[in-house]
Amino acid sequence: AGAATAEVVAAAVAAGRDALARTPAQLPVLAAAGVVDSGGSALVLALEALADVLADGRDGVPPAAADGAPDGPGGTAAASTGPGPVAHGDAGLDLDPDGPAYEVMYLLEGGEDAGDRLRDALAGLGDSVVVVGGGGLWHAHVHTDDPGAAVERGVELGRPRDIRLTHFLAATAPDAPAEPPAAGSGASAEPPARPARPDLVVCVSGTATASLCREAGAVVVDTDGLAAAVAGAGAGPVLVLPGEAAAARAARAVAGQDGGRVVVAPSSSPVQVLAALRALELSDATEVEALLEEACTAAGACRVHDVHDGDDGDDGDHGDDAGDSGDVDDGGGSPEGGGDPAGAAAAVRSVADWLGGAPPEIVTLVPGAGGGALAEAVAADLRARHPLLTVQVLGGGQPSPRLQVGAE
Repeated sequence: AGAATAEVVAAAVAAGRDALARTPAQLPVLAAAGVVDSGGSALVLALEALADVLADGRDGVPPAAADGAPDGPGGTAAASTGPGPVAHGDAGLDLDPDGPAYEVMYLLEGGEDAGDRLRDALAGLGDSVVVVGGGGLWHAHVHTDDPGAAVERGVELGRPRDIRLTHFLAATAPDAPAEPPAAGSGASAEPPARPARPDLVVCVSGTATASLCREAGAVVVDTDGLAAAVAGAGAGPVLVLPGEAAAARAARAVAGQDGGRVVVAPSSSPVQVLAALRALELSDATEVEALLEEACTAAGACRVHDVHDGDDGDDGDHGDDAGDSGDVDDGGGSPEGGGDPAGAAAAVRSVADWLGGAPPEIVTLVPGAGGGALAEAVAADLRARHPLLTVQVLGGGQPSPRLQVGAE
């Protein structure tokens, strides 16, 4: 109170540097990497620039090294002289134990009014809603229990990309190291041992897909056996990967009665299950919580398109949990996916139109019963159109849809 503007900004810089130095003690991923929070670093830089301007070029703020701020944008922080680590709630992250389970962020390419419309849509799904941008590009952020629906709102308004989902169980691990190891401290440089993997429970209907999941170490059950499989798992975290809408609803009900041990991936399709399992297989994470986060991110970021048999009466909707998929049927009516050439050609056109002119990095095709030839026709077309695209035909055997396409 009563201080000059330059003094207020100088105090903000000092406090910001102190807070930045403490960020590795607040997020395990920062401590593991030995870095400070990048967004916080940018904010401190902006405050320092403001202090410089207000000081009219004079050294109005001591250099960062004088009070323990990070030595460079990627360096580790020296010991802070300020207060000790703070809880996530004190850090302003709004992590109420009974609050939303996921943080969802993505960029949306859409019209000039997409930002306002997306902000209104996300407000109905959770809290901490932030939508900023302009010129057809918007950055969206929300805390929600339904990450799939949050992404789906973006699909309805434009083209989401750079999707990131964070499960707060991973972000609030209580056993994270308080501070990163100091550079040059002489600490052992041996790589940490790989963590114990979470127990995996998968709900899929296709026999071939189920076999792939078992090979990955998962227990495969139907929806009715989900609760028993979770109860029979070990004492550590359990990751449930639902491969259909009914299983996703049942999994969330089981998780709600468990007290935090069960993590349900934002999936409701076999291709999303396979994406999560691949993320687990390829991960070099050293903490179980990080493995869970990577699997959930991979599942939620996998967009899904269904190609149906015109005779099965299924319109391609994933039911009440359609939002659990990164994308769903194109809404224009599913082409017939039978073995006839006309049906195969329609399916090829459907998938090509859905992917658009900018294909993703990986496309996974999961054929249903009798859909093997259809999957190979679509795969051949995609490889011819996009030589750098990774196209894989995996698993399958589900009664419906005839072909499911996942884009990552």
